Amino acid sequence: MEKYYIAYLDFLGAKVKIKNNFSETYNNLEYIYEKLIKFLEKENELEKYGNIYPEIKINLFSDNIAIFTKKQGKASEFEILLKTISYIQAIALKKGFPMRGGISEGDFAFKSCKNKNNNLIADFILGNSLVEAVHLEENLAIYPRVILSPEINYNSYLNYLRVDNDGFRYVEYFSSLYKEFKKEAKSPIQTPAQIKNLLEQLYKNEAKHNKNYKIIQKYNWLIDKYK
Repeated sequence: MEKYYIAYLDFLGAKVKIKNNFSETYNNLEYIYEKLIKFLEKENELEKYGNIYPEIKINLFSDNIAIFTKKQGKASEFEILLKTISYIQAIALKKGFPMRGGISEGDFAFKSCKNKNNNLIADFILGNSLVEAVHLEENLAIYPRVILSPEINYNSYLNYLRVDNDGFRYVEYFSSLYKEFKKEAKSPIQTPAQIKNLLEQLYKNEAKHNKNYKIIQKYNWLIDKYK
């Protein structure tokens, strides 16, 4: 096995949406996936990073996504992963899907399996780092945030991170969300209000259809962090 950085993220609320409206949910998740691919292609053109972006791998399955990159001793590797995670959180939230996840590092194996006609038939992914990332997402992240394993040395990447009340470092993504809204706004002055309206609408929709306090609390977290 080789050493990788890996992020495991969950599209919150997607399970219910898949059940209630599969076609619409499929189109939204496909849109997010295609936007992410275009983002990586565009960023790869930047001379600052050279040819490292193709090393970012993506595995989207149902309402989860794994994003990983091999550790090769380049300072930009983890920075690129953080930028990618910030971006997908922003475009997913804009489509009504808050995301929660974890980032880990360590042993990891990835293999694309092809048949005799050289057609891709399956992806094989396995590793302790993936197990830890899933644990972080399922048990510790709680809110719509992607938290870091305490084992990761994050000191060079503080501009991309925030520290929460419980001490966890998480990927900052409201700046990416602002950029996405700014592209469509007639005036930059409108952008903060548009984001606030999005978050409040998500909260209202969830509170209307879901009486589970723990779930509603996640949307309160979003509004609180944007203030």
